[in-house]
Amino acid sequence: TGASTGLAQGFSYYDDYPLDVPEALRMLALTRRVLRNGRLQEWLAQHRVFESKYAEEVNREFLDWVDRRTDRPFFGFINYVDAHSPYLPPAPYDTMFNGGPDRERLSERYVAGVERFFGRGPIPGDLLTEYIDGYDGSLRYQDVQIDSLLNALERRGRLKNTIVVLTSDHGEQFGEHGLVQHGNSLYLPLLHVPLVVWAPGLVPAGLRIGAPTSLRNLGATILDLARASGHSIPGWSLARLWGPDSLEVPPDTLLSEVDWHGSLTKFPPSPLLEGSLRSLLVDSLHYIRRSDGVEELYHLGRDFLEARNLAGAPQYRVALLAARRQLEAATQGVAGPTPTH
Repeated sequence: TGASTGLAQGFSYYDDYPLDVPEALRMLALTRRVLRNGRLQEWLAQHRVFESKYAEEVNREFLDWVDRRTDRPFFGFINYVDAHSPYLPPAPYDTMFNGGPDRERLSERYVAGVERFFGRGPIPGDLLTEYIDGYDGSLRYQDVQIDSLLNALERRGRLKNTIVVLTSDHGEQFGEHGLVQHGNSLYLPLLHVPLVVWAPGLVPAGLRIGAPTSLRNLGATILDLARASGHSIPGWSLARLWGPDSLEVPPDTLLSEVDWHGSLTKFPPSPLLEGSLRSLLVDSLHYIRRSDGVEELYHLGRDFLEARNLAGAPQYRVALLAARRQLEAATQGVAGPTPTH
């Protein structure tokens, strides 16, 4: 993501990394739809250049920007990509979990391995292990850099009056449901992301809330904590979840959607190949409807790994019908698949 996707809108200052030609081609929606030629896709994968910035550099540039603002209030959005594929953190984090593989080989296996192995049978265990080890090292590096940023803000006297939110735009799959990476399903490993809100005096310290919610509510939450009024931003403030009436807050209904974008030809197991997917999460029930009409229902309180599809279970027939009606109501006016159950 970047300025080409509209992410820069509304910011007085925006900084990104440059895209090379192959990556720019990947970013074009029309290009993604027409590039169905396997050899051309393979060429793009082999020539892709991962030209992103390490978190240490991002921190340095952000702090330089903060220092130029003296005492003015600010809103900063920092998008770290260190824990994103191809999972190649800097030393010593590149050898922290995997004993030091050859980085060039690992990178080559990433750009070619997943697309070539996956779809021809189960992904090789050693390749999946390397991905997970690289991912863990990347997470560790990013965790250290977030700590470094917060300490730097504290030394500047900025942290005591700053609301800090840590979250992610998506999760990652490492073999769950036979899938890897992201953007190809609506299973929980992709939807369930960290969310930490830190604001001394405004948010209770050490409080852990188990109720599911949506990142859609973050904007309203930040404005509420900042005591900003008169806005009409979508969503509701999460402050009600730790307020005096928190027990009276009804469960949030979470709608998720993902569209097929024509670039998954080498991922036959993905349900997204059948078209768009929609899901609804209410309390502990996760309902997924595929574009071919197949329905899935999981009880996350009893089956967090979503291993048992309850859509055909007689005892969950009422719950299935209720979830189906809720999804249809939430997406009213939008064409969708016809259920098969």
